[in-house]
Amino acid sequence: MSAWYCLLPLIGSLSAACQAPGPPDVPARYGLAQTTENREIIERAIVLVNEVLPRDMPLRLRPTWPQSGFYPTLYFEEKRNTAFAMEDVIDREFDNGWRFRNADEIPVFIVDATSLGQVETAFVPEGARTIFISGRNLERQFDTFYLRGEKAWEQYSSFEKSLVTAVILLHELGHVHFDDAGSYGHSARLALEDLTKPSSTIANKEVRADRFASEIISDAWNADEMKGRFSGAMGRSSIASNLYRVVAIASNTNDLVEDPTGAFDKVEKLGLFRASGYSHLNLYLRLLVILYQLEPTDERLKLLQRIDQAFAHASASGPH
Repeated sequence: MSAWYCLLPLIGSLSAACQAPGPPDVPARYGLAQTTENREIIERAIVLVNEVLPRDMPLRLRPTWPQSGFYPTLYFEEKRNTAFAMEDVIDREFDNGWRFRNADEIPVFIVDATSLGQVETAFVPEGARTIFISGRNLERQFDTFYLRGEKAWEQYSSFEKSLVTAVILLHELGHVHFDDAGSYGHSARLALEDLTKPSSTIANKEVRADRFASEIISDAWNADEMKGRFSGAMGRSSIASNLYRVVAIASNTNDLVEDPTGAFDKVEKLGLFRASGYSHLNLYLRLLVILYQLEPTDERLKLLQRIDQAFAHASASGPH
């Protein structure tokens, strides 16, 4: 745990406050610059992730910039000879939030997209327990999740954008949780046998990180905590319900726009679910899998089976 802050007992004048050093500039080690693009959306997403995680999980995201005060405040403390604890801070007029004692802190840095590819939104850099996120490239994700633009059902708010960012951060947190060496690995493939496996038993780390995210959301959804414990907090189950909602918005809108099942023109186009990247499954296939894991239905399972069969047929009939 790194001491990026200065704890000051409220004794005497506030003018006696000490200035805490900022967090180390980890992105600079990788030739990346920090930026403030979409910082408010990312900060809100960090708060959502920390609230939706199980209260006994030491793994916690920490912003590497001064918090805005618009959302519940995250306090981090180190106390010797004590275990991790998450406590509600409810005795402050404006800065209520949560205190994390002895957390496994995962710093989040917002990095400039200049040196990154256009599809590089968030990742865990090799050799560091931290998450880099490109504020500028998040804009592409908002389009991909159909939160805005001509194809979107409506022009969604910054809250939905924070929810999408939270889903992305949960995936990256899965990589940290499993000590993956970076966020990328061997090409992922659709494996029906992995749909309901615990994340800890899945070999492919991209599929495993998605499963970690769906497990966190499912656990919170079933926690029956629809209200927060103080003004400004949402409650784990309420957040989980909203995370499910933005995943469903993206998946359902894509079904209407691209019609991969041929619901409108009677022509199946399941090839649209084929991967577009070298290590991740196609985004809309990933979202379909997450929806099935959160709310399994025969309809979703049959679609996944048809996609699997279409992929197998395409591979068998391809060039040899």
